Amino acid sequence: MHNIEITVKDETLHLLPQRAVYWPRTGTLFIADMHLTDDSAVMDLLRLSGALTQTGAQQLIVLGDMVDPQNGYTETVRRLFIRWRPPEVKITVVRGDAEQHHGDPPQSWQVGCVDCPTPGPLFVLQHTAQTPQDAEAFSLAGQLHPTVTGDDRQQYPAFIIRENIAILPAFGTAAPGTAYTPKPGEHVYMVRNHNITPV
Repeated sequence: MHNIEITVKDETLHLLPQRAVYWPRTGTLFIADMHLTDDSAVMDLLRLSGALTQTGAQQLIVLGDMVDPQNGYTETVRRLFIRWRPPEVKITVVRGDAEQHHGDPPQSWQVGCVDCPTPGPLFVLQHTAQTPQDAEAFSLAGQLHPTVTGDDRQQYPAFIIRENIAILPAFGTAAPGTAYTPKPGEHVYMVRNHNITPV
């Protein structure tokens, strides 16, 4: 298992095979589209624990859709999240489709919420995979759930890095992927077999 390092606005970001981005200078882990469901929550939260432990991140930012937009905050998901939640980690969600439809996470989750887009200390945080209006800005986003085709003709989650936006793969295994064809000038990284490889 290895990471890919990229440099954005003179900052180092680590692309992780857990479908997450880690910003070491601030101890922040970013993920997008958790889409927690009754069936997927246990494995997805275990994978998230692994990423938090590996990086030592003290802050987690979810770029929209903590829960599945169709099913929302089911009793099972509520119970599993509360049981899992590490108290030492600050968690914030950028409101996405699920939050707009089902509301913010329950107060018992101890999750902060911000609107989309939200300018951060260096990056614009958003759910929508749209180029930031400010030409000097760089966004971290989700929503698209991009996947690319491997040499075995299977689809695998992918990071898409453009000049002023990084689109993260869906973190949640229940989130449907969207087949993506890389475009000229983009850097695309495929997540496969616990590794990341350039496309």
